[in-house]
Amino acid sequence: MSAVGERIELRKFRKKGAKMPKYEVKMLVEFSGELEAESPEAAEKLAWTSWGDTMDKEITYDNVDSIEIQEIEDYEEDEEEEDIF
Repeated sequence: MSAVGERIELRKFRKKGAKMPKYEVKMLVEFSGELEAESPEAAEKLAWTSWGDTMDKEITYDNVDSIEIQEIEDYEEDEEEEDIF
């Protein structure tokens, strides 16, 4: 299911006025290309300014290596639960 489909499904079952859960998303994206440099160190330094998402850059997007998702706990709800006990 696509991300759009998942959002639609969440909307169907979410109570009116309820907050949507928040997630921390970490994506490892790979860029690759060729650079001319005098040394590996010089190539690394040059790479920091030679990347982009257009083909006019020496280092361009190659693929997404991984996506990690972790739900962020809602502290407001936690505080309400603590007051009950």
